Amino acid sequence: MKRVINPLIQWILLGMFAQTLIFSLYLGADFYQSMNQTSNQSLNQRTILHYFNHRLNQADMNNGFSVQDNLLMIEHEGYYTLIYEEGGYLVEQVSEVNTILESSGQRIALLSNLKYEEDQNQVYISYLDSLRNKQELTFTIRSMRNRP
Repeated sequence: MKRVINPLIQWILLGMFAQTLIFSLYLGADFYQSMNQTSNQSLNQRTILHYFNHRLNQADMNNGFSVQDNLLMIEHEGYYTLIYEEGGYLVEQVSEVNTILESSGQRIALLSNLKYEEDQNQVYISYLDSLRNKQELTFTIRSMRNRP
């Protein structure tokens, strides 16, 4: 005796399979996008932290740098390194003049609302990350104890 499956049941099973497949693909794509965004955000944060740590340690000498509201200026023999925010990016400009030359710096990382403050032997850096969360960094500078 041969069993006959109702065509309606076949279409229902096929539809359920298609829906399950589409739902699985959607969840996989959403998970991948979320993990990719988290990874990029983490890389951006590590880049910013490492960059400032390297630059401030490099400039940790008497009068090795100066801090203004939105500009960190490191003075070298014959040139300056200016670190500031431009167009939503942390930018480093190396030039012979100590003024910002628009669109001439190297983009380092995504950020906005970059602010610098210095107090005795501390440098405070605050900014908004790519998710618009406020981040604050504090660096202790050994040579600032001898600053006027």
